[in-house]
Amino acid sequence: MKNLTFFLAFLVFGLPAAYTQIPQAIKYQAVARDMEGNSLNNQDISVKISILTGIGEVIYSEIHHVSTNEFGLFTLEIGQPDEVLLGDFSTIQWGTADHFLKLEMDENGGEDYRFLGISQFLSVPYASISNSLILSDANGNKYQVMVDTSGNLFTTPVETGWQCGMPFMDQRDGRAYPTVQIGDRCWMAENLNYYTDNSYCYQDNPSYCDEYGRLYDWFTAITICPAGWHLPSEMEIELLEGEADSQYPPGDPIWNNSGWRGFDAGKNLKSTSGWNNGNGVDLYGFGFLPGGKRLNTGGYSGRLSAGYIWSADETNATISWYHTLYNNHDDAYKGTNVKETGMSVRCVKDSD
Repeated sequence: MKNLTFFLAFLVFGLPAAYTQIPQAIKYQAVARDMEGNSLNNQDISVKISILTGIGEVIYSEIHHVSTNEFGLFTLEIGQPDEVLLGDFSTIQWGTADHFLKLEMDENGGEDYRFLGISQFLSVPYASISNSLILSDANGNKYQVMVDTSGNLFTTPVETGWQCGMPFMDQRDGRAYPTVQIGDRCWMAENLNYYTDNSYCYQDNPSYCDEYGRLYDWFTAITICPAGWHLPSEMEIELLEGEADSQYPPGDPIWNNSGWRGFDAGKNLKSTSGWNNGNGVDLYGFGFLPGGKRLNTGGYSGRLSAGYIWSADETNATISWYHTLYNNHDDAYKGTNVKETGMSVRCVKDSD
């Protein structure tokens, strides 16, 4: 992590110097380093630049083939690439929302890019927004006022920022997660897949992390959600199950019980595919998958038949609550397990 931080320091301070002539571009300069932190001197490299909105949507992407100098330094102009992969740099509406730069590099000059980091644009090319103006009406709604080449004025609504139901981008690794509002809580609609120590892929197979997310021991799970999100408490999981159940609403005493509870909360939260003879109807878009668990002894079990998520509430120093859905049950299960067990993490948004 030390080497990556050093590289990104150049990324932040290198952003952005804007050219006002046409075509517009942003000058970018950084030192290229390998995985061990050694500068890549006098070497041909490939750099992939992507520009993202604040909700994690990639709106522009480009490739540069550049050479480093004797110190590993390289310079390029964003907006003047060797190849455009997506979008049109000249049409980016810099003044309407926050924008972020995602950087990837192949140190051998090929197309095997590794992720290096994401940084927010703290300023934008002035020439790109000099023909527009952002105004607000009496209700606080924002509009971009622009003029075309004939002198005609027109307005377009400006997106007001992130809301539940939009994808959420984890700034730590650039991964985007769908979100869903259920009751008064906003949930990630996928299991967390952020790499850290004491996290695992089912059967140590990376493809299962892509499909189901990672499995975390409880000590890691309690702190692993990104900023603004957290591991749900017992109360929050019980509210989720109550909202999803057709017979027992939130607050019903049945949700205080352990073991199998409710009527069809499990069926309504499970994904519509992926389960072994027990798919759900995914009534709310929660998309709960049968990702199994990692035993504290190191083995794995349950894939295709069960999914497990940790609760933030512990019973003692070694045991914590968890919740599970099974392929052959429509209801939901609450139990306890040793904290060294690896289970999925479903993050919930912090209350405002």
